[in-house]
Amino acid sequence: MQSARLGPLGAAILLLVLGGVSACAPPSLRDLARGASGAVEAAASAISPAPEPSGDPLLDFLAGAEPGEARELNDPATGAPLRVTAGHVYHAASGRLCRRYTAASAAAPGNDEEGLACEGTKGNWVRAGLLAPVSP
Repeated sequence: MQSARLGPLGAAILLLVLGGVSACAPPSLRDLARGASGAVEAAASAISPAPEPSGDPLLDFLAGAEPGEARELNDPATGAPLRVTAGHVYHAASGRLCRRYTAASAAAPGNDEEGLACEGTKGNWVRAGLLAPVSP
């Protein structure tokens, strides 16, 4: 078998080809991770879309609030202004996502009430009863 010899022109062409191949190097792991995080977020929102509004301003607020976030709402029973503060979201023993909240009524200052809301079966949030009173 004969070995092929490259002349100066062949060597130049080979260098250009090899240089072009190295310019097409695969992306780094950091680049892949950046692209993957966006894909994961898109997939997560497609799997569990945001629940439709329930019509209950308290539950709608708690469904998307950050822990410690507060909002002025109207008390559904009296219509009085109510300041609701969202607690942290946690997994209850039932496996559902739940969060406690504090409601302070302008009609009864200093008489804050603790409440509990949990994720329902359809991804919506529902009011739930506290099993034990919360100590101050």
